[in-house]
Amino acid sequence: MGRKPQDEVALRDVEIGARPDESLLVLLEHCRDMKRQETRLRLATLFLLFSCSAVFIFCIHQSPAFRGQAVAAELGTAYSKQDNFMKDCPQTNLTRPSIHLTSVESDDDKSNGAHIKWNATLGEKYYNSTERAIVIPQPGIYYVYLRIALCWNGDYTENPEYTEDKRISIKLHIWKDSYQKDVPIMEALDGIATTGYVNRNVYLGQVFELKTGDLLRVWIGDGYELIDIRKTSFGALLL
Repeated sequence: MGRKPQDEVALRDVEIGARPDESLLVLLEHCRDMKRQETRLRLATLFLLFSCSAVFIFCIHQSPAFRGQAVAAELGTAYSKQDNFMKDCPQTNLTRPSIHLTSVESDDDKSNGAHIKWNATLGEKYYNSTERAIVIPQPGIYYVYLRIALCWNGDYTENPEYTEDKRISIKLHIWKDSYQKDVPIMEALDGIATTGYVNRNVYLGQVFELKTGDLLRVWIGDGYELIDIRKTSFGALLL
């Protein structure tokens, strides 16, 4: 059966009415796609910005200048804490005495069996010239050292009196109130050949626990004539 004119008109109306709805759906779907793409683009941009910022901050922290500033700041803080601790600690408020003596040539000192006379070049107030001794000003652990310069000048092989070697005996004495006498705490025995020019040093050094008022002095048993007064020294310092 053929369609009636009225049916054809209605069908055309339906078809014409459906086209705007489909176009609207397509347009809405396109808008949604655009929004999704825009959102993805924004997220990608933010991620890129965060990544660049993280790389920049990492590079700054790894740079030598920044590390130097950080270390300096940490050291400054540490030193500040240490200074505060040192100020609060009563033991660190004590001075740390250092005594350095050089030998003095004197007519009455050129004999064996005597204590050497000194001149104080550092810590003069800790040297007793009468006793020829270092006076320990406060208790503590001290490093005590002695340098004896030996010198013999000339060739005496033709003279039998000088064919034998010369010996030197050195002792570091300590005097304490508890036993009221000199006690050797360091000692050196040495000698040089008298057949020519000799120039040598004898070193002594040791750590001692000393008390206030202890006296330290150097005693020469033999070989005083071998000592080079210009280069001989003696000292002590609180550790």
